[in-house]
Amino acid sequence: MSHQQSSSAPANPHPAARALALAQQLPPDVVTLIAHFASTDNDVLRYETDADLRRGATSFAQVCRAWRAAGTAAFWRQIVVSRFWPRLRAQLLLQSWVLAYVRSVVLPFPYGWEESRVSDAAILAACPLLTRLEICGYYGAPGPLLRHLQEGFNLAKIDTVVVNWPLFDRAGGAGGGAGRPGAPLSPLVLFPFLRSCTNLQSFHYQGWAELVSSPSEALNERRIRLRSLRLDISNSATSPHESHAHRSRMRFLLNFDLSRLVKFRAMMHLGRAESWDAIGRMVNVEVLSLLDDFKLEQGGFEELIEHLPRLRRLRRFELFIDNYEYPASPSSASHEQLQRLLDAIPPSVTHILLQVPIPESMAGDFFAQRVRDGQLRRMTVITFDPLELAPTLSSSAYKHPDDDWFPMDDDDVPYYS
Repeated sequence: MSHQQSSSAPANPHPAARALALAQQLPPDVVTLIAHFASTDNDVLRYETDADLRRGATSFAQVCRAWRAAGTAAFWRQIVVSRFWPRLRAQLLLQSWVLAYVRSVVLPFPYGWEESRVSDAAILAACPLLTRLEICGYYGAPGPLLRHLQEGFNLAKIDTVVVNWPLFDRAGGAGGGAGRPGAPLSPLVLFPFLRSCTNLQSFHYQGWAELVSSPSEALNERRIRLRSLRLDISNSATSPHESHAHRSRMRFLLNFDLSRLVKFRAMMHLGRAESWDAIGRMVNVEVLSLLDDFKLEQGGFEELIEHLPRLRRLRRFELFIDNYEYPASPSSASHEQLQRLLDAIPPSVTHILLQVPIPESMAGDFFAQRVRDGQLRRMTVITFDPLELAPTLSSSAYKHPDDDWFPMDDDDVPYYS
């Protein structure tokens, strides 16, 4: 009898053991999706550094043997190749199994890059799944690197390119004077490089306005066709109200076929007619995220109200009027203007993020109405009580009662946080 009882008892009655068994039964594609989410910045998990992200992938790989392969792939999905790590370069070229996982390579561009460009190109060529290339300019413009890759590397497999300078590396020694950027990046170098990426789908440029040399206005080649374009060209450190940044942005936009864009995220001066001419050509845009340099205080409010209804395919709209978490005080817009702004948002929009302060009751009524009559699922907005003498701003989040999911697409993470 005792033998029968022992044989019928569960082998692993402990809850942790049962959970582990369940984890081992998940389909491989589900495990891969979980590993990707657990090791990628998103609106649920935030990683401060690349090392933190790798720790997330390592923890995932240690759950059980069934999850080890997916965790390993997530760990090596992105590598950062620096000239200060010659031993890493040699090891990567020898360990081909590692490069088989790599989908994204980050190439910092400090002084002395010429010493390692041959091995860098060899590493890129040895990554069969490589689709994303990020180039960071620290103390020198990345023009020579772009030329070298264009001449000696097959760029056809690259669908995402990121070119940026860190925010602390501003001309004039900002950030403690750790080092000043060298010659500015010439669009005459950048755009031929992008055109060599014949399957390019996404481009993100981040840099101060003074680090972009003035290109020719003339278009000598075809416009680049993308699905996603992000331009973070910020104003000058010494003259934040001058127009060089606006001119640089407009010259950038001349090189892209804006009618093909699905996602557009950019710093823009919405008080300038050229900005709206460009946005007006984005007839297929579904995600629009704008940061206005002048907080809509130098025009742009009425233009926004006029142009938003024309974006008939829009499903996500984000509007920021400051680089900080939220403004210090309500804007100068009247309540009538704020209501017209909300009403101008197309009914196709499912996600809204507004940094324009809205009266709390107005925001709540708008959300309730759009949930009934439209497709709105989520809205985050800066609100205030208009009856207060010195209104206190706060962030208010509204969610459809049936909405219990969170976005998995990296691009669905709010643009500025």
